[in-house]
Amino acid sequence: MDTATWIQLVQVLVAIAAIIVAVVTVKQKQAADSRTAWWSRLQWTLDRIISEDRIGEVTGLRLLPVITQSSLSSEDDRRLAETVDALVESLSDIRTPSTAVDSVSALKEDEDL
Repeated sequence: MDTATWIQLVQVLVAIAAIIVAVVTVKQKQAADSRTAWWSRLQWTLDRIISEDRIGEVTGLRLLPVITQSSLSSEDDRRLAETVDALVESLSDIRTPSTAVDSVSALKEDEDL
């Protein structure tokens, strides 16, 4: 092989390496963005749960299990969210979605009085 052929081969290998690095970088960025989005949703939900607003609390309690099972989170994130979900459920007087709906209805009836 002459020098020109070697130079072309090296250029092709460098181009392939650059493409691989770019693809890996994009995938890592997407994964990081997904986890950030998931974390923001979890924070929003937890803020609703601890809010003074009863409807916000009910909303947060109903959304927490959904967010816990999201594919945007890692396994560690899921374990953390499931632990928080179990803790909130054990401390909450709202046990099931039907109870939550009943609580919201009762609040609306109290407001009407």
